[in-house]
Amino acid sequence: MKLFMTLLVRDEADILALNLEHHLAQGIDFFIVTDNGSVDATPEILQTYADRGLLELIQEPSETYAQAVWVTRMAQRAAALGADWVIHADADEFWIAAQPGLRVRQVVRRLPKDQLILAVQRWNAALSRHVERLDCVEPTTIRWYDSDSRNAVGRPLPPKVLHRGCSDVQIDQGNHSLTWPDAAEPTHSSSELLILHLPLRGYRHYERKIRQGGRSYASNPDLPARLGGTWRQEHLIYLAGDLRRRWREQLLSMSQLLRGRLTGRFRQPPNPITPAQPSRGVICLADDNYFFGVRLLYQSLAGQVPLTVYDLGLGDRARRWVDSHNGISIRPIPQSPLVQAVREACGERSLAKATKREWPLWICPELLLDAPYQQVAWIDADAVVLRGLPKLFQRINRAPFITPENLAPELTANPYELYEALPLARGRPSAPPILLNAGVSGWDQQRDRHLLEAYNHPVRCIFQGKSLNRELVRWHDQGCLIWALQNAGYDASILQHRRWNLCVRHSGLAGLKVDPSSCDLEIQAWLDHARSLEPKANIVHWNGHTVPWL
Repeated sequence: MKLFMTLLVRDEADILALNLEHHLAQGIDFFIVTDNGSVDATPEILQTYADRGLLELIQEPSETYAQAVWVTRMAQRAAALGADWVIHADADEFWIAAQPGLRVRQVVRRLPKDQLILAVQRWNAALSRHVERLDCVEPTTIRWYDSDSRNAVGRPLPPKVLHRGCSDVQIDQGNHSLTWPDAAEPTHSSSELLILHLPLRGYRHYERKIRQGGRSYASNPDLPARLGGTWRQEHLIYLAGDLRRRWREQLLSMSQLLRGRLTGRFRQPPNPITPAQPSRGVICLADDNYFFGVRLLYQSLAGQVPLTVYDLGLGDRARRWVDSHNGISIRPIPQSPLVQAVREACGERSLAKATKREWPLWICPELLLDAPYQQVAWIDADAVVLRGLPKLFQRINRAPFITPENLAPELTANPYELYEALPLARGRPSAPPILLNAGVSGWDQQRDRHLLEAYNHPVRCIFQGKSLNRELVRWHDQGCLIWALQNAGYDASILQHRRWNLCVRHSGLAGLKVDPSSCDLEIQAWLDHARSLEPKANIVHWNGHTVPWL
């Protein structure tokens, strides 16, 4: 299932990244976004997501706010790209599942096949007057929402629509309804989805929105006066110099807020807005050949932190499995110029293991830079965590987490010629060399940004600058990481104990097999058995060995 979302935005830099990250976490596969002449950082934010292959950007400079035309264009483009479902949203709208613990994708996937169009209720944020003078309200701190929301003129807040991909659909102004090719096709009201709406998130934003929106409606000769009534009315209030009073009227006194909570009108949402960057998590890279390894890794994390799987070619069966489990998500590989250069140079060249290709090994630092976590652990999809995960993140909190090579350390050091071709900032490399294994590592995105960029630097020199011979870098990205750490002045003392990345050959799990048809309970039983066989190691890694499900 391909789940698309369209957004029409203008000067939404304060909330846009949060919106995109929230909906990625909800299972959106791809965004089509129209930017209507933003002058803040909105275009730059959108471009970063476009560079990652998550978004297609349309620039629309017109002042007419022809929303129906522009959103219809996006809906039809989504159909052309193969969307199965299309959600139409604004930057201040956050779609969630109405059942706690579910994601939007899980709900959409199980919708009846005969339902083509759905309307989804919106709940406005219930804000008290203590935010009156704030320039910006942090969305993730809002606790209460109005389950009987009204617009600015007191009418029930109209719903928003989602629909199956269709090349001939026509979206109406406001995204509240649509015209289907078969006019008799009904619109179903959905009680399984909900939209958290943040129309008020600071006076400065509110004033700008009303000023720009009112001006755009006044500039469009094709929109009848009955459309955009709320915008037009509030724009008149702005022109009269009375918008600050109107803003205050929409905020709640403490007695109103308390009364709404007691009557049940104001409610806490069943699922939260997902923060733009969760504090910690694990990432890996996998295709269908290694997806059973993803399942093992996921079960071994035991729900302690989320797992993000970068999609190296996962099929529909793998996606259905992910959709049915919480705490795991699939993320597209960023289509950055560097990734494209690597793929073009390497093609589909495979390694000693026929199921492994060369090019994905070079992009690991690019994926770490893209990771949706502040503290991120990379764990290969042929490794399992037996114990010690909280301690791993405690160590990441103190310093970069680097693990030793214990399969073939004698083959790990970069040749001296690398440092002649790509000199270190601090002169000669440290001794003894840093004999690491890149299959398990940990990073703080803010503290270690320079190291992750340095990890990527040899890759960039090889594939984009073409100034470095890749044969000088030992074991692909692993040699790049060694160079990065040496360039920053680290030596072998940075390496953790080998129990944090123990090669299976040295563990009690050598020769242990698992049935790839195992269900979740059987996998959990297998992990319990593995922990009893290997009582000391924290992470066991099948690097250089046949994985246990083959």
